[in-house]
Amino acid sequence: MTRAHGRPSGRRQRQDRTTLATIIAALLVTTNANAATITEFGPFEDGRIAWEEAVGEWETIGFTEQPPGTFLTDEYLESDGIVFGNNPQIIGPAFDSFVMDGFGIRSAIDGTIEIDFTIPLQTVAFDLSGSGEVEFFSDGESIAGPIPWGLTGSGLFAGFISDTPFDRVVLTDSNEIAVDDLRYGMLVPGPGVAALLVLSGLPGFAGFAARRRQP
Repeated sequence: MTRAHGRPSGRRQRQDRTTLATIIAALLVTTNANAATITEFGPFEDGRIAWEEAVGEWETIGFTEQPPGTFLTDEYLESDGIVFGNNPQIIGPAFDSFVMDGFGIRSAIDGTIEIDFTIPLQTVAFDLSGSGEVEFFSDGESIAGPIPWGLTGSGLFAGFISDTPFDRVVLTDSNEIAVDDLRYGMLVPGPGVAALLVLSGLPGFAGFAARRRQP
């Protein structure tokens, strides 16, 4: 079951937005004609707040709806329009290596989680511990990435906004990956989005941690 979120509370809206440029981790620029521009948020609390303000509304899967130990495939297809590849496993509080509420999903030993959406989206985010890479796809073609995310440690956040709708994301790492609170949706234009567009057009900002995907 998902839970819908509206715009952030008044407290969050009062956060100092002058630090926006410092909490957007990377702006990915691609040269492929079908490629997307991805803006990345994180990995700490200020990055999460900036992502929430920029997105406006989203849905969340907390992975508490299925018994721990479940290997996921299409359990969330009917309720959320999401199918998981590579059979990630639901983990519960007994797995003290995870973060947040103890619930989430972890990859198999190949270190890959594939997430397919039946409706194209523009944003996705997760809570996580550790690091890895994420790649975005549309109609079976890679449109951005792989993009590094995360750091060593726990209690981290990774959020992404794409200017091109995507219908699949693939998370990878050399070791297993564990994520929680999968958030996803389309953009609801607001002040956060406007600020991103202004910042991304500035010469100094456009060069900040910009990377190009090899054709």
